Amino acid sequence: MLAWVAGLYWWWKMGRDENLPEISLFDGYFLATFAFFIFGRVGYVLTHFAELGGWAEMMSILSKPGMSYGVGIVSAGVVIAKFVQVKEWEIWRTLDSLAVTLSLVLVFGSIGLLLNRGELPGDAIWIVWSLIQFVIVTMVRKNFRFYTWYKGENSVAQDGLAMLVFSGMVAVYYLGVSIIAANWWMVMALTLALLTSILIVMGRVRGVKVSVVQWLRNKKKREGK
Repeated sequence: MLAWVAGLYWWWKMGRDENLPEISLFDGYFLATFAFFIFGRVGYVLTHFAELGGWAEMMSILSKPGMSYGVGIVSAGVVIAKFVQVKEWEIWRTLDSLAVTLSLVLVFGSIGLLLNRGELPGDAIWIVWSLIQFVIVTMVRKNFRFYTWYKGENSVAQDGLAMLVFSGMVAVYYLGVSIIAANWWMVMALTLALLTSILIVMGRVRGVKVSVVQWLRNKKKREGK
């Protein structure tokens, strides 16, 4: 609950700084919350199917609780991205704010995990990592416009670096966890790390907007003329 409230406040605060309407900010956050709980629960059931006893246990949250936080966070991010697209906000700038919000949520969430299950040293490491992540992502969001290596030849640096740094740090953490536990998370972590690196180096750094749909539309316009 503390994680949710802290995230809501930070999301509202950064949205106000961007002059976004308050009601829409709350609407987007609540929709993302619903997506987090619904898909997070479904993800947990699918990965613990035999343990829970089948589909009938999906709704038995009180008797057999459990959430897949990774699936929930990704689902919330997708919902926010779609919401931003519908509202016609600047999507990468808004995702940068979402990255800071999620980083703060993970700080409180990691403390909750430690108090709930107390798996040491894993949960303690996650608290430290989430704190470092929150500080770094916040600093990147505030200062990325001054990074000459990121701006490249452009006069203005492209938004989106904070979200990419957030994704990269999450990938690094899960890569470390997967190496220690020798589980399938390594594939996901490596994929996320590779995708993040490509977007930073090839896409957002140079301000290149890779869109096949937009390219086809421009081609049709040129042919029409």
